[in-house]
Amino acid sequence: MGENKLYKGAPISLYRWLIEQKPDVQSMTVNKLFSTEILNISDMIDYVKDGKITPTGKNCPIIHSILWYGTIVEQLEDDSDWNPNGIYHYENTVGIITDTGVWEINLLPGAWSDDANQPAFRVDLVRGNQTYNVCIHAVSEKKLPIGDRLATLVLACWNDVETAKIVDTFAHAMGLPQPIPQPSVINCTNCGEINHVFDDELENFICECHRIYECPTCDRMQFTEHGQCPSCIANYA
Repeated sequence: MGENKLYKGAPISLYRWLIEQKPDVQSMTVNKLFSTEILNISDMIDYVKDGKITPTGKNCPIIHSILWYGTIVEQLEDDSDWNPNGIYHYENTVGIITDTGVWEINLLPGAWSDDANQPAFRVDLVRGNQTYNVCIHAVSEKKLPIGDRLATLVLACWNDVETAKIVDTFAHAMGLPQPIPQPSVINCTNCGEINHVFDDELENFICECHRIYECPTCDRMQFTEHGQCPSCIANYA
């Protein structure tokens, strides 16, 4: 069968045809081919990695994001020592092995839709003899191309201990304490600068300009380091 020999699913020639099309043609066909599972991401990135298809460098955002996601997977494969970290992928599933267990991310047909109500991914953690479904939304919902969103989830699972510090559903599935909500960082209403200092008593961020400083002209104590105290400013006005 030559080039049309089935590598896993669809003929390699179909992947090659898609990757060689102009971006506008890719955009018209890519969602349908992948959402109906005629093609799948795992095959495409394997074909590229094995040199069976060669990207042209001019791709629509979706294809570009898939290829970028492929570089992330390849890098993690290189970093895999399987003791404990490892990664595998096939068709529309990617699995990540960590100290915690096995994370499996399944790409659902809704991931290719612009409808925010259509589920995009299913994330499960197999820990011990139990499986936990983890509710998590990839960054920017469906505004970013699918490869970017999938890469975000893969990296979140690969670094699951760090992710659990900020994502409560990860912490729950991993049997870890719930992350402590961090207070919002806001602009100071006095000077407009970002507040960087957290006050444990007030339980919020305060700006340095609210601390007490000496006026450089009269040595009076004031609540701002930005210039003279109000009295000196009034006298020089």
